Amino acid sequence: MTKFTRIFIGVLIFTVICFACVFLYFKRADNTGSDVSNTEQLNGEVLSRKSGDSRKVIGVSVMNYVNEYWIDFIDGIKAYCTDAGIEVVPVDAKDNVENQKKSIENFIENGVDGIIIVPISETVALEQVIHNAMEQGIKVLTHHDIKEFHVSSGPNEYTIGVAAGRCMGRLLKEKGIDKPKLAMLNYPDLGTMFDREKGLEDGLREYVPEAIIVAKCKGHTPELGEIAARGIIKNHPDINGFVGVNDNGLLGALNASVELGLSERDDFIIVGIGGDNSTLQMIKQDTPFKATVFIDPWQNGYNDAKIMHEMFEGKEYKNKIVYFSSISIIDSSNVDELISEKEGRKRF
Repeated sequence: MTKFTRIFIGVLIFTVICFACVFLYFKRADNTGSDVSNTEQLNGEVLSRKSGDSRKVIGVSVMNYVNEYWIDFIDGIKAYCTDAGIEVVPVDAKDNVENQKKSIENFIENGVDGIIIVPISETVALEQVIHNAMEQGIKVLTHHDIKEFHVSSGPNEYTIGVAAGRCMGRLLKEKGIDKPKLAMLNYPDLGTMFDREKGLEDGLREYVPEAIIVAKCKGHTPELGEIAARGIIKNHPDINGFVGVNDNGLLGALNASVELGLSERDDFIIVGIGGDNSTLQMIKQDTPFKATVFIDPWQNGYNDAKIMHEMFEGKEYKNKIVYFSSISIIDSSNVDELISEKEGRKRF
């Protein structure tokens, strides 16, 4: 074998080994999915604290980052914690219960001082891991009731629904529509949303008692909302509008209504809940999305962080339910004011 041949074979073997290592690395990343980035981020954040940083650390697990509401919510938490000297580690559960469970396990393993969790659903899968966190002295603040917690915070779901229903009823009444046909986009995976749904219907019937809900469909994201709305409009082309448990899904319904020609009708109305930035722009542009119930996620996040800080300072909570969300109707008369107010808040 010549010297050249030996060198060539050596280079070839080295190249094959390198490719094999790269392949195995990416295969491992694919198998672990989103949890890899979440775990690495969490480890990096918390281990930096353990190396000498005495700050408290709050882990935050929200349903998803698709809904602008939760981005604003996290910004509110960070705004308070920045001033209070508390570290925040947010994790996107990507609408997956197992991801959320894993993120809480990672929080526990890495020794956070508190956890704020917005459950994807009231699931037994989370109850044990939350219990484990509390057993280790970690303060737990949850949205929507789970079996065990220190504090459950957030808005009164029924009251929010009533406000949205009344708003839709008033708009329909002003147009002389006494027997409207409406559809509702909901989120049946989350039990507390049934209270919001009931409030929607009760508030609506205060103004238009003969209103007909022609369909209720899961549609809490823009994609699901658009798919649901297309089917509903196809079966009920004379529909007068959509209500729903959040703005996010109704933005999808708006897309469907525009493409299917309903947006040109004066008797077609959408009313949402949330006050997302995209929704405010739709209201400002005089689309069929006429109003939303603003429940101020930034302020809710700020308040949650404040409660967590109080627990760090020794205030005792056990299965305490706290309602503090402000509720306001946003329409064309005040949308510019809210846009300006939100622009002035701290963003991260």
